Order: sequence, then structure tokens, then C-alpha cells
Amino acid sequence: MAIFKKAEDMGLQPAKDFKLEIGMILAEMCARVAAQKDLKTNYGIIADQSYGTADVGCVSYECPAINGMHIHYDVILEIVDPQTGRGASGGFAG
Repeated sequence: MAIFKKAEDMGLQPAKDFKLEIGMILAEMCARVAAQKDLKTNYGIIADQSYGTADVGCVSYECPAINGMHIHYDVILEIVDPQTGRGASGGFAG
């Protein structure tokens, strides 16, 4: 967003001049939703999110349907209860 705002300050029109169609957002959920809406409304860019860490890389990503995160195919993920430290049991409904 900072690049788009700077471009606008310089007299450019990012929606027309940058010719971008898809972007990837890495942010907290609240910031991501606002940024997705802003990018779509003001610049015509579809913005998906992903979650990753420096040591593991991409853990999950959002598909074009934007209906939730998908775990990357080569990631083994364990959901842990933050109160007890115990892993979830019984599998997941999908």
C-alpha cells in the first residue's frame, strides 16, 4: 500500500500504470481484510493471503475463492490447545 500511495503522490495511477492483477498479503487478519478490500476497490487487484514462517516457509494459503486457508501440501500441521499444550484428537472435518 505504501508503494501505491507514493506512486499516487508522484502523479501515477497504480490501477492503470502498474498493470497488476493479483497480490499476496501477509498481515494480521484485521489488517488483511481492510487491505484486500482497498486493493480490490481502489486498484482492481485480487489479494490473497498466506501464512508462513522463516523456518518452515509457506504453511497455508488462501485460494481464489477466498473462503479460508488451505494447508500447503507438504506441511504436517498439529493444532494444539494453548491452555493445555495438548494436540487435537479425532481428526478434522473437511
